[in-house]
Amino acid sequence: MFVARVLTIGFHQTLYSTAPEVVVRSPGRAEIIGNHVDYCGGVVLAGAIAQATTVSVSLADDSSQMLVWSEGYAEAPVQLDVAQLRSGERYPLPESASWTDYVGAVVSELIRAEVQVPGFVMSVTSNVPSSGGVSSSASLELGVAKALCELAGHDMALEELALLCQRAEHSVGSNCGLLDQYAVALGEAGSLLKLDFSDDSSEIVKGNLGDNSFVVVFDAGLKRTLGDTGYAVRRTATEDGLAAINKLCDSAHESLRSVDLDWLVDNEDKVGGAIESTIDPATVFIRLRHVVSEMARVDLAIEALRANNPVSFGELLTQSGHSALKDYELDEDTPELTEIVEAGMLLPGVLGIRNMGGGFSSVSLALVENSQLEDFKRSLSASYSRKFGSELTFLEFEPSSGVEVISNCG
Repeated sequence: MFVARVLTIGFHQTLYSTAPEVVVRSPGRAEIIGNHVDYCGGVVLAGAIAQATTVSVSLADDSSQMLVWSEGYAEAPVQLDVAQLRSGERYPLPESASWTDYVGAVVSELIRAEVQVPGFVMSVTSNVPSSGGVSSSASLELGVAKALCELAGHDMALEELALLCQRAEHSVGSNCGLLDQYAVALGEAGSLLKLDFSDDSSEIVKGNLGDNSFVVVFDAGLKRTLGDTGYAVRRTATEDGLAAINKLCDSAHESLRSVDLDWLVDNEDKVGGAIESTIDPATVFIRLRHVVSEMARVDLAIEALRANNPVSFGELLTQSGHSALKDYELDEDTPELTEIVEAGMLLPGVLGIRNMGGGFSSVSLALVENSQLEDFKRSLSASYSRKFGSELTFLEFEPSSGVEVISNCG
């Protein structure tokens, strides 16, 4: 953290000839288990990671200045459209979202929430992989929002800040659930988070998985953009499926969280017959089966974590991965994901492995015995390289603290 802070302050001083008044650290996040259930009212086990976005900000000379710069994305500071942002209108949907759109959308939502955002100059650095499935977008959004609230002297609860950033992401074309923003906002060092999206509550979950490590695995050259994938189609399938279930039930389910898995499987034909959707009813049903079974796996995984049972925990990770690939088809047009999960689970020392995040990319999560970790990396990387001709990146992590102010000189 110290090195990132020093680098960002140095960039800021060079760009703007002034020291930052506020510096914020905003982490990436890891979805441990609970795949595609946040928008269905489910529970997700997640955590913030050490890799983070650092946002430095200071007051501009006047309110008409909103200059932003990001390492690796801009040679010089970019002026945002202040007139549009201060108009009070929703941020206009971009044809293709750039990093400045994420910043602009957050500023727009802050102003719409009656935060007195002053003119500012901002610099951003990050070591959160943009293609690593660890939510670099939410990391940026929460960092920007927290820094500007601090600069404006506005105290906003972290849950409210997360909801605001979710609205900002919707504005730039990604109809995401709340998982990413909540995990980035509410992370706690050394512990995982139980995020319950039936009521948007959170709970710290402590446990010991022994001499084993979580590892995120991904191909940095394989790009994925949530708004360009089948995410929206799968979300529609769950909504149409819930509507069909409610036709068959005496009392309506508010979400898939309250649907019993055994009932769903026993009534497959009835549910299929009640589905009204532009999506094939058989496809809608298997999407429902994944979501409802995944919710049950999350509850069991939390029990295993609290019982300090890494073997059971790992088995649930692998079951989650099978379901996501079979029933949610998150490896559609992405054989790289199938290879990582299927090849990885055969390697010595792997307690569990699954896809991670929205899908349609190579991003996976493994729980690996520390004594086998280097062999795991070497073997999986070699087999992947032989098949696809590219290299894998491995990101080990411990649960980290959430978004936080690390310097305030204002």
